[in-house]
Amino acid sequence: MDANSRNEIAGTTKDRNLVTAVSRGLSILSVFSPRDVWLGNSEIAERTVLPKPTVSRLTDTLSRLGYLHHSPRRRQYRLGVAVLTLGYAVLGDLDVRKVARPAMQALADSCNALVALGERERLDMIHLETCHSNSTMLTLRVDSGSRARVATTAFGRALLAALPRDERELVLEQMRQHYREHWPKLEREIYQAIRDVNRQGFCIVMGLWQPDINAVAVPLVLPNRSEVMSIGCAGSSRYLPRRRLETEVGPRLVELSHRITAELSRHT
Repeated sequence: MDANSRNEIAGTTKDRNLVTAVSRGLSILSVFSPRDVWLGNSEIAERTVLPKPTVSRLTDTLSRLGYLHHSPRRRQYRLGVAVLTLGYAVLGDLDVRKVARPAMQALADSCNALVALGERERLDMIHLETCHSNSTMLTLRVDSGSRARVATTAFGRALLAALPRDERELVLEQMRQHYREHWPKLEREIYQAIRDVNRQGFCIVMGLWQPDINAVAVPLVLPNRSEVMSIGCAGSSRYLPRRRLETEVGPRLVELSHRITAELSRHT
């Protein structure tokens, strides 16, 4: 969690429009993930940098409202059904998923790879839609709703390239505070990815997400809307060597992005 987020949660920012209780409640919901389905108050307090008594009051409130489910036996919480209804409300408004999915699945199958559509949430990418080939269902299981880092993935770096300059600079500053001594190297790689997107429409990351996984991604700017997303392809270096990413998969993703944008424009 970056320094700005910690300040917002703790209520130490000077933004009078920020409602601290809401910020803290949402921060608690955001620490749950497919890898951390059940969490106790102590774990939540550690991850949100909130006092444990505050966490206890908020988790009790969120449980009463249905956003968390409490297990007395475990003495832990998991996300409740009310969170799922919010997610469906968001996804139901994303026509981009319906338009993109058939072509995403075809690309995944032809490349023996994962193809995913994602959007930024602070310093993370949230995968809104994922399509797997038969091989990646066993070797690279990434489901819709899962998270990845903006700074270290082709998906995230492609998205950064398409952000408005002011917004991108704000995100990069948050990253600088978060990654600290690792930031100089990451910053060089991110700016190179931005240059690659500006030059050829896509950027490539080799072996950074996982040692034997390569990825390529392109930005996807929705017409007549403020959202910037990205769409990318990731898979085993056996199927996706750099040359194939540069000469085949990257250009196909650029073309796919253009097709999705054109299709959405006709319906807006």
